[in-house]
Amino acid sequence: MADKEGIKERYAGLITEDRAAAMAAPKPMNALKDGEETTVRVRVLGIPAQKTFERNGKPGCLCSMRVADKTSEGALVLWNRDASMAETLRRNDAVEARNVLVKSASPVEFHSILITEIEKIMADDDSLPPKDRTPFLKISELRHGVPSFDFEGHLLEKSSVRLFEKNGKKGSVANLVIGDGEARVTAVCWDANAEYTERLRVGDAVLVEGAYLKNGEAQVGRGRIVRDVSRERDEEAAKKLYPRRKISELRGGETALVEAEVSAVFEARVIKKCRDCGAKKPCACGGAERDLLLVTAELRDDSGALRCAFFDEEARLLLGIKLSGVEVQTLLEIKRDYIRGRKIAAVVLPKTGLSGRLEGVVKKIL
Repeated sequence: MADKEGIKERYAGLITEDRAAAMAAPKPMNALKDGEETTVRVRVLGIPAQKTFERNGKPGCLCSMRVADKTSEGALVLWNRDASMAETLRRNDAVEARNVLVKSASPVEFHSILITEIEKIMADDDSLPPKDRTPFLKISELRHGVPSFDFEGHLLEKSSVRLFEKNGKKGSVANLVIGDGEARVTAVCWDANAEYTERLRVGDAVLVEGAYLKNGEAQVGRGRIVRDVSRERDEEAAKKLYPRRKISELRGGETALVEAEVSAVFEARVIKKCRDCGAKKPCACGGAERDLLLVTAELRDDSGALRCAFFDEEARLLLGIKLSGVEVQTLLEIKRDYIRGRKIAAVVLPKTGLSGRLEGVVKKIL
């Protein structure tokens, strides 16, 4: 806990005696008053994903954490620079929040302001509520029937964020594949968690809190996924999942990791597919259509060559583009020399094509 004189010295005399005293002496949550600025010592009960927003043309972010002391439970709302600190916090951490603004005393809600200080502290078990008992599991231990669990691993694969509308409400979703060296699981991330996945890279160490299992997939909605800065990235994590094969060793239906050179690029075009059934349009189910980018190219190593199809995100990675209003075949002509000769590591699913020869679908560029 900070002392009053130390706080006054830190702020070079710019704060009053009363404010320094308020920052130095933690106050019980049940004794807070609307509009006061104070210090509290709390246990973190839950941390949702950060939410982003735009106000007056400027971007911002916030994180509303669920916290408690022995007298009450409430919300600690961190804004902008303070919200980024939430990435370093975990459920059950004890924190001291100095000079927070009490927005509401009932229900308890206090916010960070310009001179708020958030510090993780060591606290006696008797001074704060008991720790949450949400289990921390290995991926191989994840099972249905557990209402909430935490786990960690390295990010092996990620999809792009997809937007949808259901019952008049708009939302977003993204799928990640997370592995811990022994097993892997698909994590379905919703809304703010889906937006957060855009900040992650394959190989990042990640922590998932408050997930549950549905249809064999970890659902991350009310909980959160966050980059674990305390653990190192593993650039090779995704490659360890798949058997390495030379092109001449590939067999139909066996997904494998191929390291090869892009020896030729044939075409780039947009095809129409159904959002519901995945078939080319027009389809039998009559679902809404979506544009899907397709690029065909040849991969070659010292054992042979394989014609491959790259779809959507993998096609954009191959072309080195994001979204563009330029006609894709024109882009290909501009970038052909840049792409040809490029060496890539790709997860490939070999299939027998209409010609009877083996062809490949690139599931992921690593």
